[in-house]
Amino acid sequence: NVQLGLNAGLGQNVNSVAIGTNAGLSSQGSYGISMGYRAGYLSQNTQSIAIGTSAGTSYQDTRSIAIGISAGNNRQGSSAVAIGFQAGLTSQAAGGIAIGWRCGEAGQGTDSIAIGTAAGLTGIGSGTIILASGTGGLSNTTTNAFFVKNMRTITSGQVGSIMAHGGAGEVFETTTYVDTNGSFVCPN
Repeated sequence: NVQLGLNAGLGQNVNSVAIGTNAGLSSQGSYGISMGYRAGYLSQNTQSIAIGTSAGTSYQDTRSIAIGISAGNNRQGSSAVAIGFQAGLTSQAAGGIAIGWRCGEAGQGTDSIAIGTAAGLTGIGSGTIILASGTGGLSNTTTNAFFVKNMRTITSGQVGSIMAHGGAGEVFETTTYVDTNGSFVCPN
């Protein structure tokens, strides 16, 4: 075990690392790594990694990764990944991936992916993928869907095209001819 810093690793299990004030303070699981002020502070489970101020602060589940200020801060699910400022901040479900500034910040569903500035900021449904660029973010709690923000637009589509609804940013495949009226189309 490694303990470096005021109150670091006080609740450590075997083969764990706690570096920083209050890092790994209470119930740090075996093979866990906590680096930064209050990283992995309360109930960091086995084989989890929390790096950054308040990363993985409370209830970080098994084999999850939180890197960045307040990443995976509260209730990060098993095998979840949060990288970036406040990525996966609150209630990031198992298997969720959040990469970028404030991605998946509040309520990221199971096995969902949020990438880019504020992607899934206020919620993302289970099995859903959100890619966002620029300001304003994009959130949607629909399950098993694919959303993209900031795409090129054209005015018509054809059968079998991959399309996106311009306003909502949802990407889907058409089975009949659709006049997209300004939505993105990528013919197959």
